Amino acid sequence: MDDICELIDRLGLKQLVLLGHSYGGMVIAGVAKRKAHVIDKLVYLDALIPRSQESLLDILGPEAHTAFQGEGIITPFNINNYGFETDEQKEWAMPLICAQSTKCFIEGVEVLEKGEAPHIKQVFIHCTKSLPIMISQAERARNLGMNVIEIESPHSPMVTHAEQFTDIILNQI
Repeated sequence: MDDICELIDRLGLKQLVLLGHSYGGMVIAGVAKRKAHVIDKLVYLDALIPRSQESLLDILGPEAHTAFQGEGIITPFNINNYGFETDEQKEWAMPLICAQSTKCFIEGVEVLEKGEAPHIKQVFIHCTKSLPIMISQAERARNLGMNVIEIESPHSPMVTHAEQFTDIILNQI
């Protein structure tokens, strides 16, 4: 989040549309809290939507806690969790999937409270063939009054269903 906020400041960016995929929902929510005055839209692409001070572990629930205990590095997640449908898609994605600090999973994120920045339009794109946790996140989005758009795809539609995904981004957001 710090890097994104710094980039926004350094480049003097305004009227931003931030899109966060998966864990990236945590990131755009945190950036929006700090930079609401320059953001027009937040797009949660099959993403986590944290409440204030909520961490990834809080969202995932107690059964996930053993995988993220202590400080250190989390090895990359299994490539099959991303919903890629072909070997070619998996080969393309493999170099992009890297180890991450446990810190980003266990620290809470400060986010906008409902009604705090009413000028920011928020949209949730729900991939209907995705991870089970995303069903609850789509419901959370509805409860927050977000427009929820469904796409019949696995978790990474920008790879597996690029044309449909592009149509949503260009024509429905």
